[in-house]
Amino acid sequence: MFRRLLKDPLLHFVILGMLCFAAWYAFNPAGNAADPGTIEIDRAALVRFVQFRTRSFDEASAERRLAGFSDAVFEDIVDEYVREEALHRAALEMGLGTDDYVIRQRLVQKVEYMAEGVAAETPEPDESALRTWFSENAERYREAATVTFAHVFFDSRKRDTAQNLEIARRTRDELNRRQVSFSGATAFGDRFPYHVNYVERRRDEVESHFGQAAAEQIFALAPDAGTWQGPLPSELGSHLVLLTASRPSRIPGFAEVKTRVGQDWMAKQTRARKDAFVARVVEGYRVVRAPDLRDFPAGLRASR
Repeated sequence: MFRRLLKDPLLHFVILGMLCFAAWYAFNPAGNAADPGTIEIDRAALVRFVQFRTRSFDEASAERRLAGFSDAVFEDIVDEYVREEALHRAALEMGLGTDDYVIRQRLVQKVEYMAEGVAAETPEPDESALRTWFSENAERYREAATVTFAHVFFDSRKRDTAQNLEIARRTRDELNRRQVSFSGATAFGDRFPYHVNYVERRRDEVESHFGQAAAEQIFALAPDAGTWQGPLPSELGSHLVLLTASRPSRIPGFAEVKTRVGQDWMAKQTRARKDAFVARVVEGYRVVRAPDLRDFPAGLRASR
């Protein structure tokens, strides 16, 4: 086992890293402020540390937060800072970040993380801004039409179409004569693969259970809580329907969706601020494209 351990590449990597680390200290004596073996802690460093930990990049706010910590919490923050700084320096000295795409991605994410923190400081909107947003984006708050109904099903696999319709008509007359209610539908007809009662259901759900043609017919019915209507054909058979409510599609009033409007407004502003932050970073660089950037070998480029 000891021999296998000595052959382990990971062990070789760790030993090499430790040797590099030790060599640096041998040839770089301590004694000045730039000594990588010394971790200096000042208030500015701790404020930055708190900013990243809380994702709030308002320096004054972070400083107030730091000042408000108890002695015990303050010392914990110092210990966390020292631990993070020591591990970061050790990783750099051992070259762990060299040509490492994972580290590259983490650094990119760190800047994006900072951008999100800046963006999250979007000020709260006033009602005027929200009303303007609502008027410009009213369609996104549109509520779909819904129906509430019970149905009695007659399975086309058990009998032919003519028999199905005849039984459905007789049952319809019986249901209306006996004034069978919404909840009484389960005592009649055949077993339906889905539900018997549907409460405030949207067209897409009704269509997925009954088929497009039947769903259109159900949504076209006039509500009548005292009358069973039909029979209506579907892809599975015939149906008698007791439609008790039908609500058309509508755009709710501002007061009804004010909370959602506020959330959507904040989300849009936050995205815009983050995008602006990233754009400023990108604009700080000059991009030079190699002349042969698109000169791939024949056969590699996709045909258009």
